[in-house]
Amino acid sequence: MKVSAYAFLAFGALGLSLGSTTPKQIAIIGGGASGSSAAMYIAQAMQEASIPCQITLYEKNSRLGGRVQSFNVPATNLIVEAGASIFVNINYNLMDAASQFGLNVIDAGIEQSLANPPNAIWNQTGIEYQTTGNEAVDTVGMLERFGAYTLQTVSNFVSEIVTKYMQIYGATTTAFNTINDMLVFMGVQDTTTTTAQAALDTFPDLNQLFLTERVEISTRVNYGQSLAQIHTMGMAISMAAGSSGGLQIQAGNQRIFERMAAASGASISLNTPVASVAKQTTSGGDTQYVVTTKTGKATTFDAVVMASPPNTYHDAAIQWKNLTSGAYLSNPGALSPPVNYYLIHVTFVAGVLRPSYFNRGTPTLNMTVIPLENYSTQGGSTVLPWTSLSHEYVLTTTDTFNICKYNKNSTSVITPSAVFTVTKLFSPQPLSESVLNQMYSIRLWTKTVQHYAYPNLVPRSSSNMPPVTVDSQLYFPNAFEPFISTMETSTVSSRNVANLIVRDFGGSS
Repeated sequence: MKVSAYAFLAFGALGLSLGSTTPKQIAIIGGGASGSSAAMYIAQAMQEASIPCQITLYEKNSRLGGRVQSFNVPATNLIVEAGASIFVNINYNLMDAASQFGLNVIDAGIEQSLANPPNAIWNQTGIEYQTTGNEAVDTVGMLERFGAYTLQTVSNFVSEIVTKYMQIYGATTTAFNTINDMLVFMGVQDTTTTTAQAALDTFPDLNQLFLTERVEISTRVNYGQSLAQIHTMGMAISMAAGSSGGLQIQAGNQRIFERMAAASGASISLNTPVASVAKQTTSGGDTQYVVTTKTGKATTFDAVVMASPPNTYHDAAIQWKNLTSGAYLSNPGALSPPVNYYLIHVTFVAGVLRPSYFNRGTPTLNMTVIPLENYSTQGGSTVLPWTSLSHEYVLTTTDTFNICKYNKNSTSVITPSAVFTVTKLFSPQPLSESVLNQMYSIRLWTKTVQHYAYPNLVPRSSSNMPPVTVDSQLYFPNAFEPFISTMETSTVSSRNVANLIVRDFGGSS
């Protein structure tokens, strides 16, 4: 059942007006994809269960969206995505939210005039392999290079896994106690226990070039991990994202989560880091939590949703007090293997690439370039300092002039032969001025963003995932991320947390 934003906001007021029932006070810590969607789903589920509530959303930064970060290229209407760049049409929660909030969904690349851009594998001497961007031509080329057997075998394998995963949309009101319960329900519990390489090795005579140039490139771009490192589900989702056609919100993907949070009617506290969460028991035996912010403001809640990976709070970890002995949030490193998140550096450049850097006589335009052999995310070592380069926009003359003026650059650099683009680079370390100057002959604008983008999707049993319910009425939707980490799966897990909260407060879920 869809509920309008107005209905959610009305419910926020309704919770205050029901004098006969004290609203349940619910805190959400973290305003990223998990926290913002949790706010909306909790409001909806509690309304449907006729349980009044008041939600408070704490976000340590000045904006909502977390790893989903959109911003404008200065002096233009061009939007770039620093993280969580695309979703696909079978991401039903995101698609429904976009429709509900009237957000325009576009094919990734349409605004950039780079729909279905070519991809190139660069061996640091020349282009090893590249697509054209023409689906028919590229299909013929892949058949010739990789063979029909390999293409069909891998496609069938990925489709089988994705089809099983899609069963979760038939359980939107089910309260799963553990991630293992969810995976068993979908029938995908075995997809996290082995590496993708081991799973693919069970198929005889697969073309190794395809595994290197298509499958592993996909896992490296999406999750920074090779086939020998990533589990099977991580590989399948990476391949599915690459084959389904990427979508974006025209105004920026983070708008979905801003609208979700607003629709919940929650009290939203930006620039409000949480210092501690203390469990306590009332004289009547009820569990409560005292949430204290960095400024010392303490508020008591009936339930808390920790909607941010504790492993990414390297600057100022939240102090968890009085939790049940061994509770995950008190010691997340105790899980073996631990769920470590990778710090990724994203660099945007508006400028002119040097063709000579790629050993080409003409500009490398409208293309995503991936080095063939270049890095190990786990070891932090690289042959090249960057792991992928993609063209976001080919700039018009007007936009180029506007960026020049904005940054007080001389417009004399704008010549008929200079093709200005906006490119995005991923790297495990910050890119130095020296490296950027080697790659670009002109740079009008450079912006860097860093974030803990995704966890290590290493093999682990489905029963060895973080807990969804950490303690009584303390929930952790990010427990889903070692299984798979996407915008959509954040909403799937948050919806499950909403169902758990309703059940734990005596509702029907």
